[in-house]
Amino acid sequence: MTVSPDFFETFNFNFLDGNRSTVFKDQSNVVITAEAASKLFPNADAMGKSVVQKGWNGKREYFTVTGIIENIPANTHFKGDVFFPKVDRQETLNFHGYSGTPQYVLLKANADVKKLGGKISKTFTKYNLSPEVGIQFLPVTDIHLHSAGINNPSANMSDIKYVYIFGCVAFLILVIGCINYVNLTTAQALGRVREVGIRKTLGGGKHQLAFQFIGESFLFFSIATVLAMVLSMIGWPVFSNFLLIKLPLNYLFNFKNLALFFGIGLTAGVLSGMYPAFFLSRMQPAGILKDRQGGLKINFSLRKMLIVFQFSISMVMVIATIVVWQQLDLFNNRPLGFDKNHLLILPAVDISKNKDAFKKTLLDNPNLESVSFVGMKLGENFGNSSSMPSPFDSTRRLDFAFISADLDFIKTMGIEMKQGWAFSRNFSTDVMAYDSLMEDFTKRGEHARAEALHYQKPIIITESVAKAIGIQNPVDSILKLGAVQGRVVGVAKNFQITSLKKVSPLLVYNPLTFFAISSTYIRVSSKNMPASIQHIEKSWKQFFPDEEFKYSFADENMQKMYESENRLASLFTVFALFAIGISALGLFSLVALIVRQRTKEIGIRKVMGASVSGIAILLTKDFVVLIIVSAVIASPIAWFGMNQWLQDFAHRVDIRWWTFGIAGLLVLLTGLITVSFQTIRAAKMNPVDSLKRE
Repeated sequence: MTVSPDFFETFNFNFLDGNRSTVFKDQSNVVITAEAASKLFPNADAMGKSVVQKGWNGKREYFTVTGIIENIPANTHFKGDVFFPKVDRQETLNFHGYSGTPQYVLLKANADVKKLGGKISKTFTKYNLSPEVGIQFLPVTDIHLHSAGINNPSANMSDIKYVYIFGCVAFLILVIGCINYVNLTTAQALGRVREVGIRKTLGGGKHQLAFQFIGESFLFFSIATVLAMVLSMIGWPVFSNFLLIKLPLNYLFNFKNLALFFGIGLTAGVLSGMYPAFFLSRMQPAGILKDRQGGLKINFSLRKMLIVFQFSISMVMVIATIVVWQQLDLFNNRPLGFDKNHLLILPAVDISKNKDAFKKTLLDNPNLESVSFVGMKLGENFGNSSSMPSPFDSTRRLDFAFISADLDFIKTMGIEMKQGWAFSRNFSTDVMAYDSLMEDFTKRGEHARAEALHYQKPIIITESVAKAIGIQNPVDSILKLGAVQGRVVGVAKNFQITSLKKVSPLLVYNPLTFFAISSTYIRVSSKNMPASIQHIEKSWKQFFPDEEFKYSFADENMQKMYESENRLASLFTVFALFAIGISALGLFSLVALIVRQRTKEIGIRKVMGASVSGIAILLTKDFVVLIIVSAVIASPIAWFGMNQWLQDFAHRVDIRWWTFGIAGLLVLLTGLITVSFQTIRAAKMNPVDSLKRE
């Protein structure tokens, strides 16, 4: 991690060795963490030792360890174990006002951030910077969860919206569980009629009984909270690995979190126990002698409303799960315009001296079909980028990205040409060293020839570029636009090498004439892949013995860009299953209660000749209606919520009608299976036993 010399005076990292004021006294100094020290210099004192880094030009740079700090906690936004000093450079203000390095400002305790921002904005105006240039201060404490859209590869950043999503889901599942407790407790009320009657006969008051039942609820939820914490402790390692975070268990069970857990559990226990408590405490002893309900009438309308609420939540989660999986499927399977399969990528190294020999050695293996040296990292960044106003609308800007690669890029990537040709060694204009020639012309003062040669440099553009700049026959066109300059030799079909979450910039492919740090892209045959990788490793070690051999595949790299969506899909699947299961349990308890209330009716109907199937249908149809009502309520809510989520993606699925149909059918089948156990059992009861018991 490269930092400014005053970095450790701005941030209060704890130094185990070294002086924070002098650790960067020299540009060849370096500060490392305790963990890095133990890895780099095991069983030795790291202070004063040398650390070697390879610079952008491939040359080794030596640094002396002048400080050791404590390991950076996992819950900070910084990611780094080795800190190199950055050379301060004076730069003239440019029309972008752009800096690719994150800037941190340490303010005084009473500083007014708005006033400071206003003063800096006046500087932008003074130097006539673009109106688009602005400044916005973000507190360090907000970086992790409130910095969506800010590109900082060295920071550990997430998005607060996922905290809200999972928080809401957890809360709704808790509500479903509380509703079930209310329904189950009320369903058991009839079994406690005699207990309540005896207690009231012996002098028990209504409030005393109510507090007793609330106390029972409080006890149940207290035990459930403790069990939940035990399960959390057991599952925390797996869960934290799943979320790609490395936090010890004490972060989960700190005082604040413990207070929150017990507060939620105990509050839920009291609220869930209030209705059953007052319901049971209203029973009259005299009523117990008259009927089995103690003079109470159970409000089934309220319970049906609660069931509708439960299944509405369940269906929303099912719809959300289906949509997330659909979006993930689009990310993984949408055609990208290049062949990502069997495309192996080696890390960037200095290939300037060995490019031809290295490529020839690789291609000696017949299973390696093509090799290209490329100055970009697939899915992450391009070599260069620029922007310009649209020729048709000055208020709209066109964003361009420039891919610098050798002549085999199109072939290796499997990109299809629409017009013209891919670069070829058979054309002298494609292999000419334009940069060297222009430099020679400039040195000789022949600026006109240098400029003319500059516009003759061959480029390949995509269809989207041709459309954006408005040229009908682009091949052999000379482009002299602000962002795009050169002679178009071909037009490639559109291809996307960045995340489908964002709109791809307009791509321009420049042939590399000067090779330095480049990645190696290899098109590998599917035949005998292990042997091909062994050959690649052998060739790598032959030409780059000091470099670690690592490789990746393009399809895996592209898939890594959607890790957060993968986790979201998996978590939603688990949550949806939980919600459906808990809702089914609630429905089961309601059916049991209704069957118990209608035992006499069922017996009379059977005596009158009703069939088992007829009684089962009679008891089931009301619940089918409840589930249908749930689907009607849940569908627009789920549609709105998932549309809001999809707005963040440039390429997104359409929510089809059959998504709601599948979710509704799944919830309906779950409900029918749940209801059928009770209704069929009730319909098969011997009417003599049921009437005698009544």
